[in-house]
Amino acid sequence: MAAVDMALLRQRLIEFETLALEQLDNVARNVCATGRPAQAGTAFEQVRSDSRELEAGLGRIALRIMRQTNTMAPINRLPLELLERIFETLVLVPGQAMVGVILSQVCKSWRQIALDYSGLWRNISITRPRTLRALSVLLSRAKFQPTDLRLSLTDVKGNEEHAMTAIQCLAQHLSHIESLTITFDPEYRKPLFRRLCEAAGPILRRLSLSCTQFSSRYPLPGNVFNGKAPELTYLELSHISPMNLGKAFQGIKTLELWRSCVTVEALRRISTFCPLVEDITMQGWEGFSPRPVLPQQQTQLQFEALDQVTFVDLRIEVVTDILQHLNCDSINAIKIKSGPTSKMISHLPLLSRMLDTLGPVVEALIGGHLLKARATEIEPTRRMWRITVFDREDFAREMVFEEPISVVSRGALNPDGRLLRAVRKMSVDARCWAPFVESIDTTAPALGALKILVPDHPHESAVLWHTDALLQPVADAKQPLKCAGLRRLTLRAARRVEVSAESVLKVLDGAIDFANAKLPELKLKNVIVKQGMGLEILRERVEELIM
Repeated sequence: MAAVDMALLRQRLIEFETLALEQLDNVARNVCATGRPAQAGTAFEQVRSDSRELEAGLGRIALRIMRQTNTMAPINRLPLELLERIFETLVLVPGQAMVGVILSQVCKSWRQIALDYSGLWRNISITRPRTLRALSVLLSRAKFQPTDLRLSLTDVKGNEEHAMTAIQCLAQHLSHIESLTITFDPEYRKPLFRRLCEAAGPILRRLSLSCTQFSSRYPLPGNVFNGKAPELTYLELSHISPMNLGKAFQGIKTLELWRSCVTVEALRRISTFCPLVEDITMQGWEGFSPRPVLPQQQTQLQFEALDQVTFVDLRIEVVTDILQHLNCDSINAIKIKSGPTSKMISHLPLLSRMLDTLGPVVEALIGGHLLKARATEIEPTRRMWRITVFDREDFAREMVFEEPISVVSRGALNPDGRLLRAVRKMSVDARCWAPFVESIDTTAPALGALKILVPDHPHESAVLWHTDALLQPVADAKQPLKCAGLRRLTLRAARRVEVSAESVLKVLDGAIDFANAKLPELKLKNVIVKQGMGLEILRERVEELIM
């Protein structure tokens, strides 16, 4: 039936084309017969006008046919419930922001469904000044569903009025916002804080506020959210002082302070108004100069639930002052991280201070490699260190920092020589073996299991034209690690590598000093020893070789 109808339509189109050509021929003959230029011009304009009307009519017909065809397509005949389920799945895809805008532009039918389905508008991202005016419309489409909002109020020159309207709109819809992330310029600090103090956040769980410029004169107000945010558990502040935290943050469990004023007094305020905090990350701001602490304020900081503390790019005296006031008996992990932004300040003395917060260390993980501080450098100029230690209660202390490559005096990292005094298990990156042994500690009387991590990437070793190069940094150490009770040595690589038996023998002879004539156990993981006479000698040097 459809084929017959299409044939008839084609026939009518041919007849229409023939009729149009006949009419044009008649007009041309009449113009030529009269020979009057004025009449010819009028006839020509009439033909052009009729042509435009015909084109418009044909366009309307084509558009109607296209819409009817789209309506008959299987994708547009899906049930409403199934389409909403598909939309809901797309919303959950990581990295997909404002997927509702994309779906609403597919077709008229999908647009109507997308605008009516509030689940599509639970993730709203306004990152450009020209889209600030759309915030009210997008929040209203969420229809009071829990919403995640990401708002940027930076570089809004020419859109200041829309920025202020967006702040007012935010306060009006704060009752159904579950996650709020705002980045703003300093001129919007006051109006934003004022609006945030006017409304409560009954379902707010995550709050992230970032100002482009720090000012200790304008901390986060103590009455923010009118003191009511019962579900709030995560708080992130960047370039904002936490000195005025109030009742709204009593349920905070994770607190991150980036480029802020990190002092003992700030932590004292946090311990008072955030009693349930479990994880604190603190990064200082180089322009902030803390006031001296008065003698009568020298009391210990008590956190009932604190499990982990992380210091990022902080000066040594700041970290030392905080650790002196902090009760570390129940803190599971303390981390100190410093990188290129630490202004080349040495963080080595902090290792001894970290050990004071632990019992005897029973396990140590030592990592490190050379790196370039700048992309323009030809040779590496810095060394990255990662030192993690555990005591008998499984409490952890971790240091991640960068140091200039230089000759370090013996014991500079650990002047007391007590890091390895009670260590029973230790893992060391082969690339940092020599500086570790020469500047940290050389005596580990209780060490029973030693693991050396062998680099497997070609660019991580200086010379790779022979199989000795992978273990060369270990064999070249000027002094051995004294571990009389060593029972097991493990050489491990992340991917399969090949080494010579001679390089392994150099490790046994020069890198470690153990009491027995034979090593009780040598285990190789992803490390293949070349066959030959050296392998037979290696078998004679160990009681058990596991490959």
